[in-house]
Amino acid sequence: MKSGLHLKLYWMVAVPLMLCIGCQSFNAENPKTIAKEELNSPANEVTCMSSLYFGLFGDGKKEWSGMFYLKQHLSVVIHLPTKSEFFIYVRTLPDEENATNGLRAVASELQGHSGAKENTETWETLTQKVRGNGQDKQVNFHYLRSEFSGTRIDTDAYSKTDRVETVIYATPILVKTKTGEKTASFLCVTMIPVEVSAEERQRLLGVLKDFLQHKLTLFES
Repeated sequence: MKSGLHLKLYWMVAVPLMLCIGCQSFNAENPKTIAKEELNSPANEVTCMSSLYFGLFGDGKKEWSGMFYLKQHLSVVIHLPTKSEFFIYVRTLPDEENATNGLRAVASELQGHSGAKENTETWETLTQKVRGNGQDKQVNFHYLRSEFSGTRIDTDAYSKTDRVETVIYATPILVKTKTGEKTASFLCVTMIPVEVSAEERQRLLGVLKDFLQHKLTLFES
């Protein structure tokens, strides 16, 4: 499954970090661990951005923190009460015969980092906003959803030995670079500690899907 969306790599002009009242995010040119003072400054929503996307992640409750890394096309969102993390980013796909195999290879690689032996795989179609030539349109994206239980794949604030339930959403996109067109993946990796109730886990995943479908804009070349 390959999306017809073309995204262009370019650097955005620096913008104020506090983009709205109650919103928060910290721009780091180089990845670093989120400081304690940042974790102690919760916000209603967290700014997620790179040159390829922009969005506000949260549910209106003052329980969120996070950071974005422009050069890595990475945004990290933390739900402070549950110590859950959401990694939103773009990465190139391995050289596979098709995009579907590439997505599965990425999901399998991430699963390997968690130590999980088994996973559950499904597909979901999400309608998302795409902006190109000054106009917005709604585009259907086919997402691979992979779920497994293990340790944190990575973390900006907690221990990598924490046991978490991980849910990966991944969809293929075509990215224009100076050397030509490449197939990449837009990824959302959610890590929720195993001690979090099933009800709260589903609610947090609902916040993620609300972000993807209603609060995120992908930029088209």
